[in-house]
Amino acid sequence: MTPSAQKTNIDWFGLRSKDDPSCICSTLDEAFPEHFSLSAKERKTGWRSFEKSYDLWLTDNRGNPETACQRVGMLMSGGEAVKGWSLASITGDGCAWVDDWSKAMDACTGELAQFELKRVDLALDRFDGSHWHEVDAAHAAGEFSPPGAGRPPKAKPIDSRRPEDGRTYYVGSRESAKYYRGYEKGMQILGPQITAAALREPESFDLVEWMQRSDVRIERNDSGGFGRLVLYDYRDWWRDEVEFKPVNGPLPLDIIDNRDQYFAGAFPYLGKVLPGVESIPLITRRERMPQLELAKILKIIQVQYGSSLYTALHAHGGDIGAVWDQIIGTKHNKALIEAGVLLVDH
Repeated sequence: MTPSAQKTNIDWFGLRSKDDPSCICSTLDEAFPEHFSLSAKERKTGWRSFEKSYDLWLTDNRGNPETACQRVGMLMSGGEAVKGWSLASITGDGCAWVDDWSKAMDACTGELAQFELKRVDLALDRFDGSHWHEVDAAHAAGEFSPPGAGRPPKAKPIDSRRPEDGRTYYVGSRESAKYYRGYEKGMQILGPQITAAALREPESFDLVEWMQRSDVRIERNDSGGFGRLVLYDYRDWWRDEVEFKPVNGPLPLDIIDNRDQYFAGAFPYLGKVLPGVESIPLITRRERMPQLELAKILKIIQVQYGSSLYTALHAHGGDIGAVWDQIIGTKHNKALIEAGVLLVDH
């Protein structure tokens, strides 16, 4: 399937590399049309473990640079704890301006040092009404669980019973490699307008009447950017979205060009949503799970006993061997052996 024929969109693009902010910014600039330019404006503070942070601004060079601009992402760099890595992300609003994702990926892989994808959100827009109840039924039927899996991923349905708020359905965890969001995108956009109208006319406001006399239609191309223009009612706009992260292994670089396949392969339900698309599941490298198992145990030890071990080290005059001899065991951890931690490098 060619990129132009893709049914899904990129709604978040996160990366890291061992380059300075100016190099990353100039590389990401190649992802946008020629009359746009991407710039990084430093913020007053850092972000998490990074010493410096920047807002990414996209400017239309054909207009007034003070007004023809939009904040489209963030960039972070610097700090001993991050070991030379810089982190950047393009938001959904920014991704909407990218017109050639293959070119963007070629620039990143060809120009950035040790480039890695850190987060990719894939989204599918549907304009045939809300699918909130359909997603709920699919979760109950096990269509968000891989074949042969145990307990299904947790679901978090949200329905405020107020139409202007829109309904949302979450499946999974933000800490997992795949996280599903389904929501009434049109109502998310219309919601603030409805709330403002209700505040202006608190006694006479009628939602049905307001929807009838307001322009609540969206104009969309009917075939992924090509073909005839079609008008849809905002209330019929539903979005399925999957957030991918490199939890169990690196994200595959072809997830951008083959986004329909990875979207369909994320959960059995989404394979039904995109019929006729060859599903590609997110594969975990075989060495990654043993690495994670050992890292998890060491983190538990650090949290529970790290301070005690640090004090013991000073009590022994910095002789780590003296402390080690008193705490090391004489047998293997059976669970770690069964997980294969000695079969891979760490």
